[in-house]
Formats: sequence, C-alpha cells, structure tokens
Amino acid sequence: MRTAMRRLIGIAAAVTCMAAAIGPAAAAEKDKVTFVLDWIIYGRHTPYFVALEKGIFAKNNIEAKVERGYGSAVGLRRLGAGQADFLFADFGGLILARANENLRAKMVALVYAKNNQAVFYLDSAPINTPKDLVGKRIAAAPGSTLAALFPGFLRANGLDPASVKLINVDVQALNAVLLAKQFDGMLELNFNQALLEQQGEKDKLKPKYMLWADNKYSFYANGIITTDEMIANKPDLVKRFVASIVEAMQYSFDHPDEACAMLRKNAPSVEQNICLKELALVKDVAVTDETKKDGLGFASRAGVERTIAVMREYMNLKGTVAPDEVYTMGFLPKH
Repeated sequence: MRTAMRRLIGIAAAVTCMAAAIGPAAAAEKDKVTFVLDWIIYGRHTPYFVALEKGIFAKNNIEAKVERGYGSAVGLRRLGAGQADFLFADFGGLILARANENLRAKMVALVYAKNNQAVFYLDSAPINTPKDLVGKRIAAAPGSTLAALFPGFLRANGLDPASVKLINVDVQALNAVLLAKQFDGMLELNFNQALLEQQGEKDKLKPKYMLWADNKYSFYANGIITTDEMIANKPDLVKRFVASIVEAMQYSFDHPDEACAMLRKNAPSVEQNICLKELALVKDVAVTDETKKDGLGFASRAGVERTIAVMREYMNLKGTVAPDEVYTMGFLPKH
C-alpha cells in the first residue's frame, strides 16, 4: 500500500513538473499578425508603434509586424489576397471595394471619427468661411479623392461647385504653390498643417485650414479593417487586436512626448515636433462627441450610412452595400 502511494505521489510530481515546463512555453506562443498602414510612416501613425514598443500587443498575446503602406487601395487588395491580417485604411475605400469588387472585409474600429479633408489657405487670405471660397482659385492633386469629394463640401454649404475654380497641381507641389501665393488655397488632409507651418515659418507665412467635417460635410475616414474570414475564424484575436489599438491610441493622446519617441525609434526621420503636431491632429479627428460617449474606435450606424451615401454620390459606388456588410463594433472594449 505504501509502495503504491509513493508511486502515485511520484507520478503526480512528474505531471506537475511537466505542466510547469510546458506552461510558460505555451504562454509564450503569440499570434503572429501582419498589420499594414495606409502610407509611409508619419507622426499620425504613432499609436501603432506605441502598441508595439510599449508592449501592448505583447500583453494581448500578439506578435505584430507593422508595415508601411502604399495607399488604401493597394492595402485593401493586399488584405483580400491574404498578404495582411489587419489594415489601417480609408473606410470609404473599403465601402467601394466591398460593393464594386466584393472584398469581404469590415471595419472593426474607427480611428478618424471625423474625415480629415481640408481647405488650406494663408491667414493673409480673405477666407474665413466656406462662402469666402466663391471666386477663388484652389489647387488640388488631379484624380485625388479630395478633388472628387470637394463638390460635395461646396454643395453642403449651399455653394455651386462651378463658383470655385479647382486647378490641377502635382501633389508634391501643393505646399510650395500655396506658400508662393500662386493660388488662394489648396486641398489636403489636416495632417499637412504640421509640415506646412514648418515650411512657411522662415517667410513668416501662417497657414490655416478649414476642416470639412467642421463645416457641414462630415463622414468617417480611416479605421482598422480585417477580413470576414478573420472575424469568423479568430474572433478572439480580433478582439485582442482592437483592444491593443484602442489602448495605444489613448496612451498616445495622454503621453504625446513619450509616444512620439517610440514612433521615432521606428521612423527616425520624423522630427519630434512634427510628430507631436500630427498626433494632436489625429486626436482632433479621433475624439468626438460620439467617441467621448461610446469610446475610442466607435462608429454609429447613422455615420456609416452617411459615409456610404457620400461614396455613392461622388466616388462611383456601383454595387449595393449595407452597413452591416462593412462594419462591426462588437470587438471594441466597451461593446
């Protein structure tokens, strides 16, 4: 009897030792994901590198590889081809890809809760409201989304698009032609303010911008996107990834200096002061009355419907698409 008892105790001890040995190894196994950005790394991408450098991804058992992008359209094609697990891209682009190309993917967290398109001008220009754009010459990159959507901004403010002269200018020259006062204004994203201020400082030129979203033309912009397959097969991973992004966004907004230092470890060419300005501009479009109430990352059905309507009117949305086909808020920490 004693011999049998000793054997049982020995077996139990061995099993305990094996569990102790296997446990840490199993815990160390993290989900490997490829996360693709919308463009080259700028200060606006700070939260994603905070998630990496601060260990937020790791805490949520994720090993993330963050890659630069080449535009939302290219990123969406990569996602559809299985070359990315998660994507940071334009929600309007997703709507178009879902309706026109049957891309089976959804936005699982909204980052830019306000669209960030803007009209830029110098403070010396007689422009303060949308009505002041009548008769003005505005530069825009040919074929750009901003140029395509600009008539909607004008109509939303009761203006005839024909009353404003939109002139094609190479995207690389937009800042230069504005600062040279060759045009009354130009179309760019709000993040451009950081670089434009720096470029105009030596000539004591002060750029300003009019955000479309603050002037009767609001819809959703960039967010975190993944495939329907990922959502169906790995919902826990999606939930952990979204939780990581939301936590990193909040940490970045609360600790901008530290956050930008983390970003610059991965993109040293981004100057600290430019990063700080861009991060503040991200906060401006990420923190809204809606997200204050329902949490960072939240998108309402009404906002999604509004975005679909804008895409249908101005961006050649051919097929039909329902809100539930392009977004879900079930993975957010508060939902």
